[in-house]
Amino acid sequence: MSIRGFHIIFITIATMLCLGLAFWVFKLSGMTPGMGMYSFGGGAIFAAVSLVVYGAYFYQKIKKLKI
Repeated sequence: MSIRGFHIIFITIATMLCLGLAFWVFKLSGMTPGMGMYSFGGGAIFAAVSLVVYGAYFYQKIKKLKI
């Protein structure tokens, strides 16, 4: 597997883990959500969105370089 393929798979898995964490925080945690839980879930969503943006940027850059 090339470094490009590994990078794309790694970004995809990391994004899914962030979204899973946010889902757990907002829907499945048995605790009453407080401000800390909302901040934690929001941070996970922010990380997932950032990873998607970075993944798109990386894909466009690697496509332009034809690696």
